[in-house]
Amino acid sequence: MKKIRTVFCVLLCLAILAGALSVGAFAAEPRDTSFEEGLASDLKALRLFRGVSDTDFDLNRAPTRVEALVMLVRILGKEDEALNGEWSHPFTDVPEWAGSYVGYAYQTGLTNGSSATEFGTGPASAAMYLTFILRALGYSDAGGEDFTWDNPFILAYYVGILPGCVDVDAFLRADVVSVSYAALDGVYLKDGSTSLAGKLVASGVFTQGEYDAVFRPGIFTDYAEANGYSVMKYEWDALGTTWQYELWIPLEAIEYYKQIPRDPYSILSGYTSYVYDTEDDEFISSIARTFAEAAARDGYSDDEAVLLAVRFVQSLAYLPDDDALEYDYPKYPLETLYDLGGDCEDSSILLVSLLREMGYGCCLVEFYDHMGVGVLGDDYLDGWYYTYNGLKYYFIETTGYGWDIGEMPDELTYMTANIWPF
Repeated sequence: MKKIRTVFCVLLCLAILAGALSVGAFAAEPRDTSFEEGLASDLKALRLFRGVSDTDFDLNRAPTRVEALVMLVRILGKEDEALNGEWSHPFTDVPEWAGSYVGYAYQTGLTNGSSATEFGTGPASAAMYLTFILRALGYSDAGGEDFTWDNPFILAYYVGILPGCVDVDAFLRADVVSVSYAALDGVYLKDGSTSLAGKLVASGVFTQGEYDAVFRPGIFTDYAEANGYSVMKYEWDALGTTWQYELWIPLEAIEYYKQIPRDPYSILSGYTSYVYDTEDDEFISSIARTFAEAAARDGYSDDEAVLLAVRFVQSLAYLPDDDALEYDYPKYPLETLYDLGGDCEDSSILLVSLLREMGYGCCLVEFYDHMGVGVLGDDYLDGWYYTYNGLKYYFIETTGYGWDIGEMPDELTYMTANIWPF
């Protein structure tokens, strides 16, 4: 088995997904839940969500564990069964109004308490609520079968229940509404038999007519675009799987980069300023963590984790610079992601940015009229490599899909290369 060497240890856990948090220098104003208010009204019409009163959904506070559990029971279509049955539980801290819900969930094995006598009255985290919804869709965290209870983010994203407006760090009732709404937007159960909305119609929670009257498919994309974001969607094949990724990029961030003059002598410094730029760190870090967590979840080796990032970058289009320019116009990584492509230095800068964030030693490999990437590898890794300060960097061609680590285009094998390590 081939191995790629890491230059430092990284915590392989997903803290956020791209677009789920504020965006560094491009952060939005303090939380405005007017969008989620509309979603909550739709869910209320479908008898899935209630406020603290008829006019107040109280969306700007964290949900409690009890409230999250109540939503699980409703999303399962079991509210009537819970309220009309005789269900008991051993917990002393459950409010009277929630006793039937907690009793049902406890006796049917949906949840346990924080101790033998306490259910837990603290806030529900994003991980907890996403775990509940994934279970409602038929996915299992038992023994890590489909995901783990403390890290459901990757699966939640790919299933389609984690839209970009959800803040997984400061998780509010507003985010409960968004996750729940997304789960009803054409998301199917694990077994593929029906959608969650179809299951709730069949269970009598609401009718198809009620659903059609209030539900707004695709509303999250509409919301993003109306609020100055461009919703970028990527799809690529790697390691026998078709991967999909969605990224919300604020247009003000792209305008910011367009205003930065391009140095015609960037090549003399190895384009390091484009890799080390910090304004798009949150996006690069988010994507890198997503790749790292997917690799850890699926048991990929280091070389397979690197290849996942390589295939992502290789899937982007080759877009040459404008012929009217007298010199190269290198892009910052976020610009390449926004344009869905770039030329050789653009894709190489993006890949190096991702690999170094994933914890892999890497370098830019600069030729007279081309650029590629090198990844730090062990002595027994196969393929073409460059030695720099006693270290071996195995070549990666970024412009064109399917080039493997260590595979070198013939026309480059006789060319002198400059190495810019990171």
